Amino acid sequence: MNKIFLSIFLITLIIFALGCASRTENSKANNPDEEIIPVKALKAVKKNYDIILEYAGTVEPYQKARIGAQMSGTIEKIYVKEGDFVKEGQLLVQMNTQQLTQAKIQFELAESDYKRMKSLFETGSIPEQQFERSKANYEAAKASYELMLSNTQIRAPFDGIVTERLMNEGEVFTLVPIRWWKPWDNYP
Repeated sequence: MNKIFLSIFLITLIIFALGCASRTENSKANNPDEEIIPVKALKAVKKNYDIILEYAGTVEPYQKARIGAQMSGTIEKIYVKEGDFVKEGQLLVQMNTQQLTQAKIQFELAESDYKRMKSLFETGSIPEQQFERSKANYEAAKASYELMLSNTQIRAPFDGIVTERLMNEGEVFTLVPIRWWKPWDNYP
């Protein structure tokens, strides 16, 4: 019985081996060697992409200044033109200094007169009213000179762009700041 069992086992094993061999040959016959395509692999790189949104609309500046001469006279030198970027305090226009020179001379005369009157008043040589008049003239001349001094140079009140330069009486410059713009229409 052992021999029969061993014989059946060997025959089954042979049939099984032949069956597996024929399947491998059939699969190779149906699928000839497939063409292998070479592929290059790249390493993934992290990048930032700019997102650009375009809208139609109008913008207005948050801050705007019309700058002009505060004293009569002619402009001696203009240091900027339309479209120029300017910084706060930058010299834009130099006015003619002839009136400033006159104001300085009047201030110096009033100052020397005031000092002389002060010493005379302290010694009791002049009445108080005359001293007070001299002091008032001195202070008025000083204020006039300081005002003229500040008005002969026109400076930018803030950082901005010169958007307009009018060369008429008063010679006006218009500035808008470059930092903050507000949209005229509301967009998301």
